[in-house]
Amino acid sequence: MTDAPETAAPPPETTAPPVTPAVTVAATAPVVTETAPIVTETTPAATVTVTTSETVEAAAPTTAPTDTDSGVTPAAAAAAAAVAADEDESTDWGWVAFAVLAVAVVAFGVVWWIRRRRSGTAGVA
Repeated sequence: MTDAPETAAPPPETTAPPVTPAVTVAATAPVVTETAPIVTETTPAATVTVTTSETVEAAAPTTAPTDTDSGVTPAAAAAAAAVAADEDESTDWGWVAFAVLAVAVVAFGVVWWIRRRRSGTAGVA
């Protein structure tokens, strides 16, 4: 055995065209995001203003002689006049008419009942 290295034969030459790798181009469209502005409508709250007024008529001041013997001072007389003016002296005539009518109905019922009892016993003998 020889110690000489063996040389390999060179590969035979081929005439095939070189292979080119396939290139794929993918075009992507740009992403467009549309945002609409947020519209907030505010309506003012309805304001209702109720104004009530009350007119109070004060009694006309009168000049009275101050008599120390009567025991009534002008201030006390004015206070009494103010109290008397504030009292409600109107009569509720609807209730009065109702009471009169109720009494009349009850009286008619009693009279009718008594007459019916008397006339019923007189005819049966």
